Order: sequence, then structure tokens, then C-alpha cells
Amino acid sequence: MEKEQVNTIVKSSISDYLKVIKNIDLELVDDTRLIGGENNIESIDLVSIILDVEEAFRVHEKDISLTSEKAMSIKNSPFRTVSALVDFIYDQINENHE
Repeated sequence: MEKEQVNTIVKSSISDYLKVIKNIDLELVDDTRLIGGENNIESIDLVSIILDVEEAFRVHEKDISLTSEKAMSIKNSPFRTVSALVDFIYDQINENHE
């Protein structure tokens, strides 16, 4: 899977969640903060977004885990920005297919 496709799936999942659940129409860019900052994404929202993103990749027959020990323990959280999450998922997909 190409990185741009990963980016599209992640942004679409987050955007859909924010529109449907939070009634927020937020233009997501690579440096949009997922944790911290002034983005209206609360902890419980992040949990739901994680589940939605994982499910979106299952639909594309890519099994990813955003709640793995690796995701939770790395120094720079993959949940800090959209691009960090995209990079983490892209790397995870490539690790699983090497």
C-alpha cells in the first residue's frame, strides 16, 4: 500500500468521525494535532478514532494494531499528529509484508 493511500484512509476516517460524532468539519492537514493543542479531540474521541482507523484498514485487508505495546511505548507518540499516525501505520504495514 502506498503512503498516499494510507494518508487518505487515515484522514478520511478521522474526518468522518469528527463530522458524524462531534459535528466538527475540520480540514485535516499533515500537522493537525490529534493529542494536545486546540483540536477538540478528547481522549475518548481518540480511542474511537483509533478503532475507526483500524477498521478502515481491515476493509482494505490490512491488519494493523494501533494499541500495540510498540505504539504505546515509543518515545514520540504516533498519535501526536496526522502525519505521525500515517508514518506509524505505513511502517507497520511494510513490517508485516517484508
